[in-house]
Amino acid sequence: MLKAMDTNEFYTVDAALTDILNKHIDIDVKLLYKGEREHLRLQRELDIVQFIKSVEHLDDYKVIRKSVETLNGKVKSAEEMGVELSEMAMRAVNQCN
Repeated sequence: MLKAMDTNEFYTVDAALTDILNKHIDIDVKLLYKGEREHLRLQRELDIVQFIKSVEHLDDYKVIRKSVETLNGKVKSAEEMGVELSEMAMRAVNQCN
């Protein structure tokens, strides 16, 4: 799990966490909690980054405004879940706004 978390990639952490949970592998409770939090953070960041990529080339002002509201809603939702987004993700959000 630690090696997967060190990669900072959602799909690697997801595979490791899924494997641990499906095979009922006994690991340290604190490590499992850290892995689940990291999984949630990476999932939220992936969602935000994919949304930013999907709205890169918008021309209509109303669509742009709605996209900014949606993006800020995704960030707020992540914060409400207790997820601390990485500095890179926050820079991407600020740049997109």
